Amino acid sequence: MKKIISLVLSAILFVSIVPVVFANDEVKVTLNGQNIEFDQPSVIINGRTLVPIRVVCEKLGADVYWFEPEETVVIVKNDVKLLLEIGRKYIGKFGVKSFSEIHENENLDLEEIDLDVPPQIISDRTLLPIRAVCEALGAEISWNEESNTVEIACSEEIISDANRDFDFFEDFVKYYDESAPTTDKLDKVKILSDKVELLIPKSFVIMSESMAKIKYPSERRPKLIYTNKRASVNIAFNHTENVSMNSNLPKVVDELKTTFENLYPSAQWYRSGIENINGKDVAVLELLTPAIDTEIYNLIWLSNLDGKLLIISFNCTKEKMDDWKPIAEQIMYSCQVQ
Repeated sequence: MKKIISLVLSAILFVSIVPVVFANDEVKVTLNGQNIEFDQPSVIINGRTLVPIRVVCEKLGADVYWFEPEETVVIVKNDVKLLLEIGRKYIGKFGVKSFSEIHENENLDLEEIDLDVPPQIISDRTLLPIRAVCEALGAEISWNEESNTVEIACSEEIISDANRDFDFFEDFVKYYDESAPTTDKLDKVKILSDKVELLIPKSFVIMSESMAKIKYPSERRPKLIYTNKRASVNIAFNHTENVSMNSNLPKVVDELKTTFENLYPSAQWYRSGIENINGKDVAVLELLTPAIDTEIYNLIWLSNLDGKLLIISFNCTKEKMDDWKPIAEQIMYSCQVQ
């Protein structure tokens, strides 16, 4: 039973909760020796300094945009495009001239930059890690401990090459608006040696291993994950190799619910129990679990495949729940396991 509980927990979408500390002493920021003024103080999270990044980027010649539906910051400076999602320890740095290249270029110039601390929304303002963003735009960063100053150095050549690409963000918004969830965009997909068939949104792709390590940090993370274009809505599959599914299903559900209630006392439950889905008894749990600045909607079902435990989980943020909950249920009820 402990193995089953551990595996189900590893299927929960992970968003780390980290301590936020407002700097006791004012952290100053300079660009080539000139002070940069902010309308909100910097914060220190896990030893990293986060600041309202717009003013810094604009002084470096970049434009900054906010895409609310995906809580994503888009920074554009000619052939350099940076995408940062709130709560995600990752920057996607694209070397492209237009948005269309991201989907049409087989040899895409993409650099994945890992972050120690993800972007945050604090007091209704978006704060980003200053070092990673500035370095991605070609600047150099150093820390002057004596004066408590973040010192940015950047050549006039880079600064003067101000952004001229004013179409990228418009194309970005249009693309993602067109990919809003609808029930007529589901395809039947066979997975796990064609032994499992279910509906999957047409636009979903298999999540990369590097992204899976970020979203599901447990070493027991799901082996197969389908995700949307921003990796913000996920369907994860884990067919265990050594965990028998001969346990009493009602007992499994009861112990799983107790474990979740102990781990997430504030979780909101929608259901937990046994349902018959396409001729098979399936353990189903549906709940909201707390995460940083939001909550995660989880629809989890457990079944038997070849005598071993099969865990399937659907998750998205609470903000997307109204759109995706009906689709998640349609996916679950379409699932056929041999």
